[in-house]
Amino acid sequence: MAVIADGRLQQVGEPQTVYERPANLFVARFIGSPPMNTIEGEVAEAGVVAAGASRIPFTGDVAKGRKVVVGLRPEHLHLGEGDIEATVKA
Repeated sequence: MAVIADGRLQQVGEPQTVYERPANLFVARFIGSPPMNTIEGEVAEAGVVAAGASRIPFTGDVAKGRKVVVGLRPEHLHLGEGDIEATVKA
């Protein structure tokens, strides 16, 4: 599968790989229905992104203070009880 935007090749790969590992924000937002939601944040500490009052855990090695964009697919969100509890399948 190939994803092209404005005449430029954005990503080539198996459909599942493109869906699960988009190469950039365009591909992430373009592939899937409904599209991936994105939240801008900053790495607050190892394994935690701060996005407003929310703290989002992640795996990976990203330096503290780095600006990041967290992508959330709607089918991976599961609401829990309480004001802000949720489960995100990465």
